Amino acid sequence: MRESLISDIEQFLGYDNTTEAVLIGAGKLGRALLGYSGFAEYGLEIAAAFDTNEAMDGEMESGKPIYAISRLPQFCKERKVLMGIITVPASAAQAVCDLPHCQWHQSRLDLCPSPPGCTAPHSGPV
Repeated sequence: MRESLISDIEQFLGYDNTTEAVLIGAGKLGRALLGYSGFAEYGLEIAAAFDTNEAMDGEMESGKPIYAISRLPQFCKERKVLMGIITVPASAAQAVCDLPHCQWHQSRLDLCPSPPGCTAPHSGPV
């Protein structure tokens, strides 16, 4: 009885849901995060990574695809991705935040320092 109640409450609260996120920046940090399995414990699944290096388009890292950044808006739109994890140099952070059709303006995790004059609200570097 108790386990059933706990299970019902967890399901109601969405503990069994998985949220898809995209990772922007497939450098050393980005690739390390693609291989990190701990996100699943928090209901987070990285669907794909994106990078400005067009030569990476189509590569795989830890079973996750890496695409050219030009494919990001369409991917987010088709998959209804609402969260982005940003692992780019500070000089590129604002440009990532300004990408069209990306809906993570209220749900993103920046793992990069904010550049001077950055106007996008963010979680701050972790």
